[in-house]
Amino acid sequence: MTTGSVRGHVLGNDGPMAGADVSLEGQDPALGSYSGPTATTDDQGSFELSAVGPGTYRVTVQKAGVAPAAATLVVRPGEATAIEMDLSPAPVR
Repeated sequence: MTTGSVRGHVLGNDGPMAGADVSLEGQDPALGSYSGPTATTDDQGSFELSAVGPGTYRVTVQKAGVAPAAATLVVRPGEATAIEMDLSPAPVR
């Protein structure tokens, strides 16, 4: 099976967000829900998830002190899927 990849940037109020955790969760009719690869953003807020099987995924970005963000994306064989995510500060309680 030919895989694809997911590349992206995570931004916060002050620009690129380093140290955010990025994860993929997939849905497969035969397998049900399953976890995909994970990554942590670098100093530029960038990440890459390689060897991702084709399909539809929910990408989630989390970091302490900010509200998590999620989006749905499609990975196609042999292609790099690009995404940009914005994280805002978590509400004060």
